[in-house]
Amino acid sequence: GPGSAAVASTSAPGTTTAVLEPGYHHLYLVVPSDEHDAGLPGTVELTGPDGETLPAEPSPLDGTASMGGSRAVLVAGFRVVEPGEYTLTVPEATTQDAQVVLVRGPDLTQFVSGIFGTVGGVFVAIALGVVGLGLTIGGVIWWVVRAGARRRAAAAPGSA
Repeated sequence: GPGSAAVASTSAPGTTTAVLEPGYHHLYLVVPSDEHDAGLPGTVELTGPDGETLPAEPSPLDGTASMGGSRAVLVAGFRVVEPGEYTLTVPEATTQDAQVVLVRGPDLTQFVSGIFGTVGGVFVAIALGVVGLGLTIGGVIWWVVRAGARRRAAAAPGSA
């Protein structure tokens, strides 16, 4: 079966409907595990509630999973902007007994910005630590110099 993460599934060729939330959705082609050259040579279409067809984006990720006698290969992705009922139309696959599964996936731009945000945050923290250490060392030096000057001023004749 398609599993709990699936928002829609159908055989290839086939058509199904699903209520989708905004975000990125991945389309997997599920074939027998001994089939290594399976694909969807035709056009996959995801039609929105307004009748507009969303373009399938080639997936920037390489997603493959195997379980039992089946293998799932990530073949495309869709960026859904408006929530509502969508129709998924899938062409015939290059192998028999193929099925497609649509799952909600992480948005790659959010993933990349999260990674860069984390890495950038680490570099900012390191930079602020270096600045803070420099200020601390400078403050200690200043305090020592001023303490010495105060002692000399207190020990000088005619003070007090």
